[in-house]
Amino acid sequence: IASGPLRTVFELTYAPWSNYNVNETKRISLDLGANFSKFVITLTADAAVPNYTVGITMHENKGEPNLKTSEGIFRYWEQIDDANVGEGIVINPSIIDTAFAHVTTAKDQSNLLIVTKPAKTLEYYTGFAWAKSGQVATVADWDLMLEKQKQIIAHPLQVAITH
Repeated sequence: IASGPLRTVFELTYAPWSNYNVNETKRISLDLGANFSKFVITLTADAAVPNYTVGITMHENKGEPNLKTSEGIFRYWEQIDDANVGEGIVINPSIIDTAFAHVTTAKDQSNLLIVTKPAKTLEYYTGFAWAKSGQVATVADWDLMLEKQKQIIAHPLQVAITH
């Protein structure tokens, strides 16, 4: 849809899935230099769907999840190899039904899950930061980046053209 240099936008369309015959189109926007990507998912189904869920993989469960459901901020902070990595989702809290950490002993099968109320469109931002990039050194730094992203979403850039 767009191929830079400042923004790349593409869409993925999936074959119908689940017993509800859900049709899904996912539009992803990636901005140059940004830690977060915007996801806008359009969903239709043959029957009423109880919810849609998004999440973050918690790999080997050695990290620190934080669920701020009332704020719509979810993060996971973990060490991978020799550096810390922060993963996060920022989503409008009014569309959240519940959120929880699903933990299992199977590698890459534990997830921080955000269950949303059913809607035809689901929009959220997801991103990460790596300590070796120099952008974050601590989990507090990552939490600040997530809060900043929430503020960016709440107060989008507005352009006015006057003559």
